Amino acid sequence: MTETRTGAGLAERLHGTAVMAVDADWDMARQAYNLTVDQRPEVVAFPSDADDVARAVRFARDEGMQVAAQRTGHGAAAMGSLEGTLLLNTRGLGGVEIDADARTARVGAGVRWLDLVPQASDMGLAALHGSAPDICVVGYSLGGGLGFYARKLGLAANSIAAIELVNAEGEQIRVDADHEPELFWAMRGGGGNFGIVTALELELTPLEAVYAGAFFFDYARSSEVLRAWREWIEDKPEELLSIGRMLKFPPLPEVPEPMRGNSFGVIEAVYMGDEAEGAELIKRCATWGPPWTPSLRCRRPGSSSCTWTRPSRCPTTPSTCS
Repeated sequence: MTETRTGAGLAERLHGTAVMAVDADWDMARQAYNLTVDQRPEVVAFPSDADDVARAVRFARDEGMQVAAQRTGHGAAAMGSLEGTLLLNTRGLGGVEIDADARTARVGAGVRWLDLVPQASDMGLAALHGSAPDICVVGYSLGGGLGFYARKLGLAANSIAAIELVNAEGEQIRVDADHEPELFWAMRGGGGNFGIVTALELELTPLEAVYAGAFFFDYARSSEVLRAWREWIEDKPEELLSIGRMLKFPPLPEVPEPMRGNSFGVIEAVYMGDEAEGAELIKRCATWGPPWTPSLRCRRPGSSSCTWTRPSRCPTTPSTCS
């Protein structure tokens, strides 16, 4: 079957859309967030719901095609060659349902953290999100998910209570600890190729506020600062998670001054407790300075996924870490 006939045949079965190489929007349809990856599947499908996913899987099975799922494409490099593959983009599978009493949330496979976390935060609850709000909840969680609360609460995969998926036969099933427990175990970080996830049910945690933010240091002192940070973090409680890194910002107009085109040593910290306790734990970092004016403050869990505010000045004065 030719590529055109393949795509047309799939499109006839879907309520959503199917895009092929002959279509004007092909390059946009196959593009991943990771622009270094040149994805070239056989066809890209945009299902509108779980029924569409099942139809697409059955179609691929009939045509002898492989199937891969993707939402944003942050992890596109790991997918390898997509030759002869039907790529299912799950962005149309939205929907966030939160049960505050049960402390659970059901999210479609197209939901990103920015769609879930603020809603949960309004209810005094937190999901085990990561550092970027535009990451897909499903892909992040199924891959493990090491977030800001991981030292205390574990990986995001551990918070998955149930999974709705389409299996290789094109059947829609729901798995949890009591139904298909081995498949449920495998789906939570056990690898891939078990099915196409259409929705997750997640356990939420009571958490109304965190003390969070970042320190930016002169890049030339990154090694010194990171060594001091490594010694400092050694005996801190599980409620505190801190990340040390070196960052280089591109010289793009979208990047605000004075970050644009500059490099820094950065210490981030998130404390699951009140402001006074957090400030006491983290104050040592300020002595490695002078950092830019730090953005540390009490904030809702939803805003801890973006812990930086624009610094007001650049660190220039030499100092010694101790």
